[in-house]
Amino acid sequence: MTEESEAKREPVTLMTIRVSRDSGKTWEPERAYRSSDHLPALMTSAWPPCECWRHRAQREREETQTQQLLADVKARNRWSRNRPA
Repeated sequence: MTEESEAKREPVTLMTIRVSRDSGKTWEPERAYRSSDHLPALMTSAWPPCECWRHRAQREREETQTQQLLADVKARNRWSRNRPA
């Protein structure tokens, strides 16, 4: 598939969820996750990711490190393309 045809496709709904926090007596509004959403990659196979203060801080550090690594790779790629042969 070409980049052009991928850009023209409409977003696909990957998952819809409704959450109850009181054993099904009441429900939060439905939330849809689409292919066009910018979701961070999972850093672990555990699902759902733990939201406690300790693991949340660890996940934020890992996400920051991942973003820094990606920025470094992009910078190196730009440098190697602009470097005279």
